[in-house]
Amino acid sequence: MLENIAIGLVTSLLGGAFVWVWERAKRTRAVNRRAEFFGVRPGQAGLVVLANKYNAPGTTSHRDARAGMELALLAGELGCDVLVETGDFRGSNGDRT
Repeated sequence: MLENIAIGLVTSLLGGAFVWVWERAKRTRAVNRRAEFFGVRPGQAGLVVLANKYNAPGTTSHRDARAGMELALLAGELGCDVLVETGDFRGSNGDRT
């Protein structure tokens, strides 16, 4: 009887581990597909450049500010670091997307 309990526990642990690995791989594949579509890699830095006075009323449209926020959120979900610069940014983005 103890043998049956031990076998049941071992098979349950193996089954649970297999399901965890399967779901983890599935999620990783989905994140990598989304990241590839947007041209980023998880762990890579991204650069979002907004208008010069994006926080002043009436200088940037609501849709532009919202799009910048959504891009930053999407990059964060993909595991990327996000840097936000103002419109007077004249540097190079280097290896950042």
